[in-house]
Amino acid sequence: MCKRGIQLSEFLITGKDRVLSSTCSSSPIGPIDPAETLALLQIFAARKAS
Repeated sequence: MCKRGIQLSEFLITGKDRVLSSTCSSSPIGPIDPAETLALLQIFAARKAS
């Protein structure tokens, strides 16, 4: 946890308000980029199709 107790949080939410993914980062790496987001969506689509 950072000094002030604030951590970067991200949520991937469907159009039907369902949370597909949530992340919390305490490192300086930062948020996921668009390419990583697309890869994550492809993983979820493949799981749904199988």
